[in-house]
Amino acid sequence: MVLSLPRALFPALAVTVFRVGPLGLGILYATPGLGAVTGAALSGFVGRMRKPGRAVLFAVSVWGIGIAGFGLLTRSLWLALIPLFIAGSADAIGAITRSTILQTLTPDRLRGRLSALNSMVVTSGPYLGDLRAGVVGSVLPAEWTITLGGLLTVLGCALIGLRLPELWAYKGVSFARSEASVHGPSQVNDTTTADP
Repeated sequence: MVLSLPRALFPALAVTVFRVGPLGLGILYATPGLGAVTGAALSGFVGRMRKPGRAVLFAVSVWGIGIAGFGLLTRSLWLALIPLFIAGSADAIGAITRSTILQTLTPDRLRGRLSALNSMVVTSGPYLGDLRAGVVGSVLPAEWTITLGGLLTVLGCALIGLRLPELWAYKGVSFARSEASVHGPSQVNDTTTADP
């Protein structure tokens, strides 16, 4: 969100690039949200992911690629909405996966603190992204600012994957193991097995 959220540049794009009125601006604002709703509706597979850490990095990378694609396709509003929609879907999948990891790994005594920290990041990140977009957009054309931000997000994911191999390799906690930790091994159905 800090590196590539394009929201602050939507009014400039609506007026100078797409040449659309308030309706077009509203469509720009709504498209990532529609993508997020779609991504959330299709997110049932998140609980079955074998490597959720890797999935987070992929989802954020797809967000960055979608934003970069949006910046590159600014000749047509309707074409530009496609990567923006995909970015919103990927953002929702990434957020759900991150939340799942947070809730699974955090000890009970720290869960409230880490949830508060996560809320702070989720709340402040988009506003910092708006500030970054505005500052860079005052120097570079809006399209370049958006494309550069998306590419930097992909680069950032690659660097995080290299610097935090634990995240890349994290396999998650299966339902069977989670149940065993709550109820004890004797209460878990013997037919359930942990993911390899």
